[in-house]
Amino acid sequence: MPRVASFSLVLVLAACAGKDADSSAADTNEITDTQDTGGNSMGLPENPAPFDVVVSGAVNTTLSFDQPTCTRQGQNLRTFWRNAARTHVYVLIAEVMGTFTGEGSYDQDSGGRVKLQEEAGGTLAYYAADPAQGDTLRIDVPYVLDTEAAGSFTVSGMHGADGTIALAPAELPIWCQQFD
Repeated sequence: MPRVASFSLVLVLAACAGKDADSSAADTNEITDTQDTGGNSMGLPENPAPFDVVVSGAVNTTLSFDQPTCTRQGQNLRTFWRNAARTHVYVLIAEVMGTFTGEGSYDQDSGGRVKLQEEAGGTLAYYAADPAQGDTLRIDVPYVLDTEAAGSFTVSGMHGADGTIALAPAELPIWCQQFD
């Protein structure tokens, strides 16, 4: 993470200047606070794309995602991952609807939803985390600014008309360089 990189650089510079560990910690805070992150010291991480998702269960396939699209309107945050090359027409969605207030964790009880669905050109397959079926989800968004956001989401399983599916890896990225 950028913060760790800043700390490492300050630690090396402090050692060269003969400063003790306490003064290097103060310098780390000064450098971090002056980064142009709108007050959030984390900074937007590197784009995690492309990444693969192994789908198993009612559908058995590996999907590659490399194109994020995000919207933030009122108390809604929607994140979509697509495949720019269109080798498949699935879209992977994590969203917080009606309760998004910024940085934090959200689940199915606080407006969180996770879906995998085919758009036009596919069979229109649709799978979603369904709490009534025992599916759980967690959406973590530790980094949010007016124009960007980053985090991750996990889902225990998803249900659709054709049965159930599981996604691997267990943790998948949220990455929004800008909101549409």
